Amino acid sequence: LVTDLMAALDYDYVFACGPEPMMRAVHALCPRGQFSFEGRMACGFGACMGCSRETNFGSKRVCVDGPVFAGEEIAW
Repeated sequence: LVTDLMAALDYDYVFACGPEPMMRAVHALCPRGQFSFEGRMACGFGACMGCSRETNFGSKRVCVDGPVFAGEEIAW
């Protein structure tokens, strides 16, 4: 697991993309960073709200407001 490798490294900021459960585990080890999300997008420009996800600052659209979110934005 990527989290097993992280235990041996010295870091204070991460860049992560991949499956959401993996990014959740990475975020738990290091919340400072940038996390790239994938979302099912029907329109691709924010009109349908199909890719919306809750953040600590309200609902955001992956296709328009992301796909990269800062660690402190993410509400798991």
